[in-house]
Amino acid sequence: MNYLYLTPEDKDKVEIKIDLLKHEKELFSRKLGEAAAHGGSFPQGIPEYVVLENKIHRLEDEMILLKKILDEYEIIEIEKLPKNIITTYSNVKAENNENITTFQIIESIISKEKDGIKIVSPKSPVGSAFLGKKKGEVAKVNLPQKNEIYKILEIN
Repeated sequence: MNYLYLTPEDKDKVEIKIDLLKHEKELFSRKLGEAAAHGGSFPQGIPEYVVLENKIHRLEDEMILLKKILDEYEIIEIEKLPKNIITTYSNVKAENNENITTFQIIESIISKEKDGIKIVSPKSPVGSAFLGKKKGEVAKVNLPQKNEIYKILEIN
């Protein structure tokens, strides 16, 4: 079962963000051309050229990630999301070593951290360990330095 969902409104946000990044890339590409014209046969030696080239690469990487979200996520109305299982958009209260933390499983492009709620990508170690779990189940999170166990206390 797919647990990666995107609302139509958030799909629109992602598409708008892609369009803005494309526009920004076009602007930087024009500036890159101007810098190359001033650089002669070796424009890579001009600091401005290198900075612009790096900015363009970062924009391209971000666009690739956003397009991947649009390709992999199922579009669904928020009211139709499963209520008893962790998916994207779930707020999850979980316990780890007697510490209780509330997470929201969502891409950071869609939502920013809120008071007391940690935003985690569904593709992160925590997010991927939580997806598909139900209240009372245990999620094993594989982190680079250690493994952590969370008991799912609540799903909203």
